[in-house]
Amino acid sequence: MSEQPEKRVRVLIADDENMFLSAFRHVFQTQPLLSAGELARSLERYNLSPPDSWRECGPMTYDVQLCNNGRQAVHSIRQGLSQGYPYGLAILDANLQPGLNGIGAALSIREMDPNIQIVVVAEHSDQEAFRAAQAIQPIESLFFLRKPFNTEDVAQLGRSLASKWWSLHTTHRPRMERHPSITPQVRELIRLNEELRKKFDKMKESLKTAQISEQWFHAIYEYAPDAIFLMDFSGELIDSNRQAENLSGYHRHDLIGKNFFDLKLVPQEQMPLLLQNLQTCRMGEPVDPEGHDLIRADGTLIPVETAIHGIRINERELVIGMIRDINHRA
Repeated sequence: MSEQPEKRVRVLIADDENMFLSAFRHVFQTQPLLSAGELARSLERYNLSPPDSWRECGPMTYDVQLCNNGRQAVHSIRQGLSQGYPYGLAILDANLQPGLNGIGAALSIREMDPNIQIVVVAEHSDQEAFRAAQAIQPIESLFFLRKPFNTEDVAQLGRSLASKWWSLHTTHRPRMERHPSITPQVRELIRLNEELRKKFDKMKESLKTAQISEQWFHAIYEYAPDAIFLMDFSGELIDSNRQAENLSGYHRHDLIGKNFFDLKLVPQEQMPLLLQNLQTCRMGEPVDPEGHDLIRADGTLIPVETAIHGIRINERELVIGMIRDINHRA
C-alpha cells in the first residue's frame, strides 16, 4: 500500500501551569501509525476483520505553540491567519490567569476563525466553566476536556480533531495552498489581503462614527431652542426644524419648497434690511444679529432676532437663518 502524505496541523495550547503545558507538548508529537496487520490482530479479539473501506492513515505531525495567557493565545491565532498558516486546533484552559481567561480567548478566536477546532479544559468539578463555554459556537467545533486527563485520551482527541480540521481545510482551500510551505508570492497576497481587511474595518468604524455624528447633529438641529431655516440665496426654503414650526405657526411641509419672501413672514417695511443682510452674507462678510418682527401664520406679530450665516453643502451655496423669540426678553 502506498504511503499517505504527511498531514501537518498547527496546535495552540494555552495553560497557566507549566506542568500541564509540558504534558500537552509531550502528547502532541508525531503519532505512531496503525498498520493493517496491527488492526487485524486487535479485531481478532472481537471476532472481526478490517472493513474493506479501511486504509492506513498518513502520519500526523503537529506544530505546537505554547502560551501561558489568553492574550498571547489570541495574538498567535491572529498572526497565523495573517501569515496564511492558520491553526487547526486550540486547547485552552478555561481559568487562565491573569488577564483574559480561556473562555474569553476562545470567543475572540472563534470570531477570527470559524473553522478552528476548540477544546476547553477545566477541573472535573468546574461545571460553570463548561456551561459558560457553550457560548462558543458552533457547538460541533467545541469540545471539553476535564482535568486530570489521560494522555492517551488527549492524543486520540487531538488526532481526531486535527484530522477533521485537515479534511475540511483542504477541501475548501485551493490546491496551491494545501501545504504550509506556501510560496512567497502567495504569502504577499495574503499579507496584502490582511492589510485591505484592516483598512476596510477602519472605514467601517469611520462610517459608524460619521453616522453617529450625523445623528448627533440632527438631534441638535431638530430640538434647538431657536427656529432654524435653511434656504438658498434666492430665498427658496430647503429645510426647517421643529421650533421653526412652533414660532411661525406653519407646518414644515407648508414651508419647504416655498420662497421665504413670498410667504410674507416679515413686514414689508423691514424687508430691505433683511435683503441687505442677505447680500452681505453672500459676499462672505459677517452679519450681526438683527431685530425685527415675524408675522405668524395667524397674522400676529412677535419680536424676533435673526442671525444668518453662509454655508456650503454639496457644492451648493446656502444660508442658514436662526431666529430667536425675544418677546419675553427682560
